[in-house]
Amino acid sequence: MQNPSWHVHAFFGAVALFVLACATTPERPEYPQVSLPTSAWSQGYTYSANLALAESPPVSEQITIAVVNPEYRVEESVLRLDAYRPVGRGFSASMGVDIDKVLISKGMTTKGPYPDLQEITYGDKKASDLTLAPQVFITVNVKPVGGRALTDGTTSQPGQPVRMGEYEPGKVWFVKDYEVTVRGWFVFAMHEPMSSEKMWVKRIELEDYTASAMECFDGDEQQYYHQESGTMAHAGWTCSNRLLRDFKPDVVADAFKKYYPILLQKLLTYIDIEELKELKKKTAEIRELKRY
Repeated sequence: MQNPSWHVHAFFGAVALFVLACATTPERPEYPQVSLPTSAWSQGYTYSANLALAESPPVSEQITIAVVNPEYRVEESVLRLDAYRPVGRGFSASMGVDIDKVLISKGMTTKGPYPDLQEITYGDKKASDLTLAPQVFITVNVKPVGGRALTDGTTSQPGQPVRMGEYEPGKVWFVKDYEVTVRGWFVFAMHEPMSSEKMWVKRIELEDYTASAMECFDGDEQQYYHQESGTMAHAGWTCSNRLLRDFKPDVVADAFKKYYPILLQKLLTYIDIEELKELKKKTAEIRELKRY
C-alpha cells in the first residue's frame, strides 16, 4: 500500500515547478501593428464636374447620339497595365455619364452610355444619327528620387539578442520615392454609327502633371549569432521585393481630377447644333450609299 504522504509531496512538487516556470518564462512584448500609408482614392476612382448645364433643356433638336465611354486601353497607354487599369476604368465610366448629361442639356436624345463600341446593338446603331466615342491616351514618366526605411518605433536595435520563437520584433517597411509626370491627349470623336466612319474629331493635348509618389515594400530581418548570449541577434533590416502598396497610379488619378472638368467644359463649347445637323445629313448620305 502506497504512503499517502507521497501524493502530497507530488502535488506540491508539481505546483513548485509550475510557479518556477512562470517566474522564468519571459513575457511576450506587445508590438503595435505598423500602419502603411493609405490612398486618398481607396473608395474608388470616380469623378464629377460642376458644370453650368441648362436646367430645362431646349426643344428637342431631333438628333440622337449614341454615347460610348472613353476608350482608355489605347495601345502603349499606361492605362492598359494592371496597376493603372482601375484608374482608367473609373475615369471612363464617370466621363460617359457626364457626356450624356452635356448632350441632353443641349436638347439632344442620347442612347447609352455604352462600355465600348462593340456593346452598341444593331437596333441602337440604326436609330442613332451619330456615335460619340472618345479616347484617352496617358503615359507616365517615373523618376526615382531616393528611398527610406519606416518603422513604428518598436523595432529591435542592431546587436540586440532575439530569442527565436518567443516573439517577433517590431515591423519595418521600406519606401522608394519617385517623381511622376503624367502626359497625354484626349479625343472627342463623332462616328457614323453603322460604318464607324469618323465624321468629327476634336483633339486636346493634356497639360503635363507632376507629383510625388512612392512604393512601399516589406522588410526582411537580418540576423547573426550573438556570442555572449548564445542566441541569434538582430542585425537590421533590408528591403525585400514584396511590394505592399504602389501609389504611382494615384498620381494619374489626381491628374484626371484636374483634367476632368476642363474636358467636359471643352465639350460644351464644341457642341454646335447647326454643325451636328449637317453631320446628320452626311450620315443619311453614307447610309444610302452603303445601303444600310
